[in-house]
Amino acid sequence: MPLGLDQVISILNFLHDQHSSLLDLIISILQNPALFAHHRAVEPIGSNVTALLVAICESSCCGTDAVRWMYGYVNDRYAEQVVALTNKGAGWHFSASNTRIEQVEAFNLVAMANTMQAIAPELYNLIGHLLAADERTNEIREARRLARIKKTKDHQKYRRGRAQMHDESDSGESDSSDIYWEDMPGELEDVGGMSGTSAEDIEDRPTFIRERIVLIRRVTCLSIFMQSSNQQCNALQSMVGLYLHTCHVSEATLDLLARMGCSISTPSVNKAITSLSAQSSEVIERIGRTIRKNTPC
Repeated sequence: MPLGLDQVISILNFLHDQHSSLLDLIISILQNPALFAHHRAVEPIGSNVTALLVAICESSCCGTDAVRWMYGYVNDRYAEQVVALTNKGAGWHFSASNTRIEQVEAFNLVAMANTMQAIAPELYNLIGHLLAADERTNEIREARRLARIKKTKDHQKYRRGRAQMHDESDSGESDSSDIYWEDMPGELEDVGGMSGTSAEDIEDRPTFIRERIVLIRRVTCLSIFMQSSNQQCNALQSMVGLYLHTCHVSEATLDLLARMGCSISTPSVNKAITSLSAQSSEVIERIGRTIRKNTPC
C-alpha cells in the first residue's frame, strides 16, 4: 500500500545520509534479480510492473519524458521487426525480371500472413488493432450482425437473405465489405491461395468474411512497410501487378497503385510477363519434344 508522506521523507532522508538517491536504489534493485525472490519488500515490483509504469507515465514530474522514451523504444522495436521481415530468409524477395511460374503458383496469402505473424508478432497485432481501432463502432456492427442472425429462422434462409442485407446497407446498418463479398461467394477463396475453407461451408459466414478481409489488409499494410524499407521485398506487389495486367488495367492506374506501394510499376510488370512467357514457351517445347519422342514413326 502507498506510504504516507512522512514515511517517504524518512526513507529519502536515509538515502541522502547514505550518499545515495532513490534512483540509485531502484537501479540497484533491478540489477539484482535475486532480490525479487528473497526480499518481501521487492517482490511486489515484479508482479506490479504495469502499475509502476502507469504511475511513472502519469507523474507530473517525469511523465512526459517517460512517454517520449516509451514511444521511441516502441518505434525502434517495430522498425526492427520490419527489417526482420525484409530479410531474404523470410522469403519475400521477388525479382520481376526473373519471375518464375512456380513462384506465382506457390504464392499463398494465408501462408504469408502466418510468416509475418511469426516473425513480427507485435507489429502484426498492432496492425490488426489499428484496423479495428473504434471499439464502439465494432460493437455496434457486431450487435447488428447478431440481430440479423437472430431474425433468421434457419441458416439456408440467412444465406439467401442477400436482399435484406442490401436494404440494411442502404440505411447504414451493415458493413459494405460484407455486402461486397456476400455477392461474390467464391472470391475470398481465390485470393492469393486462400483456398481450403469455403465461406459457403461455414455457419458464421460474416465473421469468416471479416477475418479474411482483415487478413488481406494486414498483409497489404505490412507489405507496403517492407517494400518501403527494401524494394526487393515486393512479393505481394508483384502478384497484384500481374493480376491487374490480366484485368487490362490502364498503365496510369497501375503506376498510381505502384506509387502507393500496392503494386509494381508497369515496366516491372512487363518484365515479369516476358519472363513468364519465355518459361511457358520452354514448357510447351519440352512437351512437344516428349510427344515426338514417344510417338511411333
